[in-house]
Amino acid sequence: MFFRKSIRLNGTYLFVHIPKTAGTSVRFALRESLGRSKVVQDYGDVSEETDRVVLDYVYRHRDVYSLFQTEELKSANFLLGHFPVRKYCGACQVKNIFTFVREPFERVVSSYLHKVRNKNLNCSFEEYFRRPGSQNVQARLMSGVPIEAIGFVGVTSRYAESLELLSKIVGFQVPLLKKNVAPESKNSSNIDPFEKFRPEVLSLNDSDCELYKLSNEILDKRLRYEKFGQIFAHAKSWRDRNGVPVGWAYYDENSPPPVVQLLNSEGESIDEMPATLHRPDLAALKVPRSGFVGFRFESPEAIKSGVMIQLEENGQKVDLSV
Repeated sequence: MFFRKSIRLNGTYLFVHIPKTAGTSVRFALRESLGRSKVVQDYGDVSEETDRVVLDYVYRHRDVYSLFQTEELKSANFLLGHFPVRKYCGACQVKNIFTFVREPFERVVSSYLHKVRNKNLNCSFEEYFRRPGSQNVQARLMSGVPIEAIGFVGVTSRYAESLELLSKIVGFQVPLLKKNVAPESKNSSNIDPFEKFRPEVLSLNDSDCELYKLSNEILDKRLRYEKFGQIFAHAKSWRDRNGVPVGWAYYDENSPPPVVQLLNSEGESIDEMPATLHRPDLAALKVPRSGFVGFRFESPEAIKSGVMIQLEENGQKVDLSV
C-alpha cells in the first residue's frame, strides 16, 4: 500500500506542462500521489488553476526568487504548469526538471480541436497551424535548457513506459491516470481529415520535430540502461567552429566525472579525458560539480571526420553534431 508520508524528494521538482502532451494526466497523478498541497500550479495569471502564492509573488510582485522562499514552495514537491522552462529553471536543479513531448502533427491537431471545443476558436485548421504562435510550441517552451540536461523527458505515445521510468527517477510510484483525453486520442478517424496537411505542419514545426526525435532517442537509451542496471549519463557533444569536438557529460552529484573517449572510425580509442572543464552555461543550470563537466579534444586526430565520442564507464555513445 502507498503512504504519502513515506515520500522524501530531493528538492523541488519543476514540471513544464506542454499543452496537449498528457500533462493533465501527469498533474492529477502527482496530486493523487503527493496531496494537493505538495503540488503548486502556474497556469497563467487568469487561470483558476494557478495557486494564490504564484499569483501574489510571480504575477503581482514579479519576484520569482521570493516565491521559492515561501513556506508553500519549501513544503511543496512540484511546481508545474504552462510556462517556459526558463521562467523557473534558475531556482531549481536541472536534474529536477522534467516534461513530456508529443509527435508534432498529432499535438497541433489535438491543440486545434481542443480550442475549437473548449476555447471558442473559430477558424479553419489551415489558418490555425499557419499562425506563428501555433508553431514549434514544444521547442519554444523548452528553449534555453538543453533537453539532454534535464532530469527526465517522457513521450506521450509511450506514456506507460515513460511514467514507469519517471517513477524510478523520483522514487515513488506515479499512478497511470488518463485525464483530459480528447476524442481524437481515442479514435484516429478524427485526425484523418487533417492528414493532407501533415507535410506542411511538420515543415512549419521543424524544431518540434527535432526535439521529438531527440527525446525518443534519449528515452530509448535511458530505458535500455535501466533494463541492464547501468548508469546513465546526461551528455552532449558537437564540433565548434574550428571542427574541434567539444561537449559535456555528467552522472550525478555522487559520481566521479565520466571519462570521455575519442574513437576513430574503427571504434578504437585514440584519446581520452575526464569531463572536468568548466561550463558556465551549465553551472547556471545547477548541474553537478558546479558546472565542471566539460571536455574538449584538440589533438590533430580529433578534427578528422569519422571520429566518435564514447563514455568509458558504460560505453554510452554521444552523437557528435556539427
